[in-house]
Amino acid sequence: MKTYYDIVVIGAGPAGLLSAISAKKQGIDDIIIIDRDDNLGGILNQCIHDGFGIEIFNENLTGTEYAERLNEEVKKLNIQYKCNTVVLNIDDNKVVTAVNKNQGIFQIKAKALIYATGARETANFKINIDKSRSAGVYTAGTVQRFVNIEGYVPGKNALILGSDNIALITAGRLAIEGTNVKALIEPQQHILGDKEKLELWIHSFNIPIKLGYDIVEIKGRKRITGVTIAKLDNNKIIEGTEEHIECDALIVGAKLTPEIELIKKLTITMCKETMGPKVDKNFQTDISGIFVCGNALHINRSADGAAIEGKKTGIYAANYIRKL
Repeated sequence: MKTYYDIVVIGAGPAGLLSAISAKKQGIDDIIIIDRDDNLGGILNQCIHDGFGIEIFNENLTGTEYAERLNEEVKKLNIQYKCNTVVLNIDDNKVVTAVNKNQGIFQIKAKALIYATGARETANFKINIDKSRSAGVYTAGTVQRFVNIEGYVPGKNALILGSDNIALITAGRLAIEGTNVKALIEPQQHILGDKEKLELWIHSFNIPIKLGYDIVEIKGRKRITGVTIAKLDNNKIIEGTEEHIECDALIVGAKLTPEIELIKKLTITMCKETMGPKVDKNFQTDISGIFVCGNALHINRSADGAAIEGKKTGIYAANYIRKL
């Protein structure tokens, strides 16, 4: 097994794949992509709606089509990759320790390391959800995977908490699959997602919207049977405005945070505002030869935004190697 590469890319979402592709086109042949999922593409594989690829391919693609285009490019360029491989550790010397079922634990040394692990969902609402042990409470991203990849819905009657783009899309997808989406609850007085997605995924399915409401209580012991909501005034519950909504699934729109568990162990500076590493204009961290891009750096507005960062990072990493 080869243990030394010019570039090791961790993460096979749009940022990671574009970084490898662009570095290869710059003449760097010795590249490997490592990803924990079954297939290349990252989050794109669970996005069957369109709105992807416009800035990269000048076409309006679904997430899965976008992933397939990038897959084809990786294979066409003969870029090596390892899926179903979990990275256990990265050190300051750009040594990557990983594990998979075929090779067990192994190490790879890189001249340049591109960290493009994307983002993870974190709690976005300070409500009593964490105190509830009832089954049936999910994040929007988890439900998106349930429906689009695994082929099942989380319940017959669902309530959506939050109005970011992922929550809006998930609400509409559930409606398409036959789930009765009882309402979309948003504590703010306005929808947080894009107007186009609001029209396409909420208004088109006549999903009721309750702005300025929050969840007071989750009902149900083994499984959720309903929730109590109430109006807010300056983020405080208005007594006497409580309403009960019966449901067997509560879908929470969670915010995205850079996935930095591996890289935060390194001697690099982190940014409090973005929750990701600090980088220079070339997407390079404090450690020479370690680059970060995409949602692992900061949360991008779109997959194309992350992909564009990845494309630039691949070029910068190639330039770095040529100067060694």
